[in-house]
Amino acid sequence: MDSNELRLLVKICKMYYLEDLSQNEIAKQLFISRPQVSKLISKAKQKNIISFQINDPFSEEDKAAEQLKKRYHIEDVLVVDTRDVNSECASEKLAKNMSFLITRYVSNGSVIGISAGYTVAACSKYCNIYNCKNLQFIPLVAGQSFEGENWYANQSCQRFASRLKSKYMLLNTPLIIRNTQAREELENNIAVRPVLDCYDHLDTILLGIGQATPESTLGKCSISKDEINWAYEHGVKAVIGASFIDAGGNEISGTQSDFFIGIKVAQIRKCKSVVAVATGIHKVEAIKATLKGEYVNAFCTDLVTAQELLK
Repeated sequence: MDSNELRLLVKICKMYYLEDLSQNEIAKQLFISRPQVSKLISKAKQKNIISFQINDPFSEEDKAAEQLKKRYHIEDVLVVDTRDVNSECASEKLAKNMSFLITRYVSNGSVIGISAGYTVAACSKYCNIYNCKNLQFIPLVAGQSFEGENWYANQSCQRFASRLKSKYMLLNTPLIIRNTQAREELENNIAVRPVLDCYDHLDTILLGIGQATPESTLGKCSISKDEINWAYEHGVKAVIGASFIDAGGNEISGTQSDFFIGIKVAQIRKCKSVVAVATGIHKVEAIKATLKGEYVNAFCTDLVTAQELLK
């Protein structure tokens, strides 16, 4: 390429990319045809006269998402940077960003299982599910205590259904029934059994991830701190649905979770689309256990938590 041709290529690129002239305008000014301008721009790209840089404000989140996918073998990961807002607004920002993620796993008529928990409750307030009708929301665990809390699964189902003009069911029973006979009778009650039967036929699950610590939502249930500490000391690292799991994601039976009324890990694993959402450095151990168990197809978290999960 001689210097004249090189000078022409540079001139055309400046006119097109820096001065924002159209190819027709360039052709008129240089007395050449528009197809010639197009060919010369293509040639400039081939000769590396032009280089592009995209200043992506989401690059940090996208990088963390890709790394989480590979490390934990997850199909879909969404990481949201919430460092610019307070904790309450962070939940709202995360939930709104989840809308497109969860929509990919829902279709018309889907039956959707909903966990208890603060982050899932935020989703029920702010997360949308687009272009889907005739949805039904099913609570995955029973009521945690006699105190009214907006993070109970029943309340989240009601909010989702109200906002999305859908149907919902309620699991009107205590979470913990220690007497085996009483628990079995309650599970077979005509007001309870239809909800439990749905667990084997869920299309999608929105799964929260809990900790086995007295400070967690588990500590607000009718279970003592000593019992929770005992469970943690005996290997319980996370609570998903109505089950305890260890650091490797395996269910731990023979513990207090045997008294819980709600979905069990075997039923969670049967569901073809499980979308998990959890945030907070204090939850990293519980999140790792859940992801290692390979229960989830998609996962959403904030950037700080994602970075901790990758350490």
